Amino acid sequence: MRFLSSNLNASEISGRYKFTDWLGGVADFDGHYGSINGIGTSTYTYLFGPQISLPSRVSPWSLAAWRSA
Repeated sequence: MRFLSSNLNASEISGRYKFTDWLGGVADFDGHYGSINGIGTSTYTYLFGPQISLPSRVSPWSLAAWRSA
């Protein structure tokens, strides 16, 4: 497959909120869009889930997340 011209772009935003010192929630939203050989394309995805961390200066963490497109 050979692409004669392409113009692809993306945007993303993410955030985290800590409910307690050790439990928080995370969310990530992104979009990919543009055109390949003059044909427009777009994909939007989101990811969200709880995050558990140890309350310390440097804290390891664990994330269980769900993603959809």
